Amino acid sequence: VYGAYFFFLKSIKNVFFFLFLGRARPGARGGGGAPPPPPPTLGIAASPATATDDWLSPGDLQNEATLKCLDGSSRGIRLLKCNDSKYQRWQASPEDYSFRNVATLTCLDGSSRGLRLVKCNGSRYQAWVWRGDELHNAVLGTCLDGSSRGVRLVKCNDSKYQHWY
Repeated sequence: VYGAYFFFLKSIKNVFFFLFLGRARPGARGGGGAPPPPPPTLGIAASPATATDDWLSPGDLQNEATLKCLDGSSRGIRLLKCNDSKYQRWQASPEDYSFRNVATLTCLDGSSRGLRLVKCNGSRYQAWVWRGDELHNAVLGTCLDGSSRGVRLVKCNDSKYQHWY
């Protein structure tokens, strides 16, 4: 029964990612689809993202190597055991490719100041592009990495620490 439940949850997550990001996850049952094209404006929206914009249904981002989830509480961005908390729920904007934390209503930002959560503003540093299972910052081209050194942006190297689902 647990195996069937786990498969059901994975299937739901794959449907979520298809709707959330416009593609099925590679390796998922039912296909892999091509990644979406990069945003034509590198994430600069016509108007800044707000709580009233058309955000997609929330979901978690789980790291393949650690099996922990991306958490965006007031303590910063970190990996914690997945617990279905609203701090581990993220929404994507189909307009500017940003990720917003459901609890804090702040966006994942990868500027030169490092990875952080800041007010959603349509900045190009808040734009993220999927390439396979890697989440790339659209401006810097670096990958979201969840190794033992913490959650950070580093050069993409196809490490399991840079794979998210």
